[in-house]
Amino acid sequence: MSTKTSQLQIRVTPEEKQALKRLAEAAGESLSTYVLSRALPSVNREIAAAVEELAQADGHLAASGSLRALLRDLSGDELVSPATRPDLDDKPPLARNVVAGLVEEAAHHKGVEPPEWAQTVAPLDRPYFRWALESLQPHQLRVTPVPFKRRNLFFDPTSRAVESDRHDPPQSARGAWEGLERLDTLRRELQNLELNVEFYLVHGAFFTQAFQARPHTAHISALFKPSEGVQEAAARVATREGWPYDWLSSTVKTYLTGALGRYVELPGMRALTPPLAYVLAIKVAALRLGRDPRALDDVRYLLRAGDITSADAAYETVTRYFGERQLPSDAHSVLEGLIG
Repeated sequence: MSTKTSQLQIRVTPEEKQALKRLAEAAGESLSTYVLSRALPSVNREIAAAVEELAQADGHLAASGSLRALLRDLSGDELVSPATRPDLDDKPPLARNVVAGLVEEAAHHKGVEPPEWAQTVAPLDRPYFRWALESLQPHQLRVTPVPFKRRNLFFDPTSRAVESDRHDPPQSARGAWEGLERLDTLRRELQNLELNVEFYLVHGAFFTQAFQARPHTAHISALFKPSEGVQEAAARVATREGWPYDWLSSTVKTYLTGALGRYVELPGMRALTPPLAYVLAIKVAALRLGRDPRALDDVRYLLRAGDITSADAAYETVTRYFGERQLPSDAHSVLEGLIG
């Protein structure tokens, strides 16, 4: 709990003061404690204390358990209420993003729109990895829950210290968006192919990246799969269900162009609005699979959208997420050719 170092004065009539004293005495509390407990319910004070604990730990994810538990116990209305908004003005960027990510995660699970204040918290400029060891970074990139991934925060949620309440959206969220049923149909199709997939919306453009459902090794070459399989599966589903040929991109765009904190997280399938640098790094690392025109077009678009005008700047951005040994050996020259 933070130390009380400030005073607040309010003007009341003598009659109001006497009435408050009587109520405080009846409750067995001091006058200030009584007034504070009624103005700030205990859950608000507990949230403030949990946020302060997180800030004192410099945003370390291991200190997020108390706040996650408090948010989990709130109703959807309480979660998005301005009354429960934590004070983040003096908190470091890492702590602000951990808090905002936890709130967006809780809102997603409760089937409500994330509060506006959480969406105004700017993602970290550079990726933060719970485990800084270079060889473990690709694994963290893959398994981090979406609300933290889109904030450039990466960790393994199976770690007990940062265990995440990951599960399918509640029924209320499913009923609110019928497109989720379409994506779930595609997900089952991809499951048969042992594919995981992420869909990204960056500057209004739609991107797809396929991953190995169960990588057999930690080597980077076992992480990615060609995305053509996803497009082919989407086409098969469209033909079978009688959906428009562009149903996949339009479905994801329709959902993600709403609140910034929205995302989809199903077993083996995610859709999010991540930092451009994250998608650029994923796409460049995936060039190890081959140089088909669509993959190169994706990288070219991201370079233009990010106003990245030199191969050195592009390479430096990508190596924030992947070590040089994990990238194609000619990654720098490929970037140079695309920019040129």
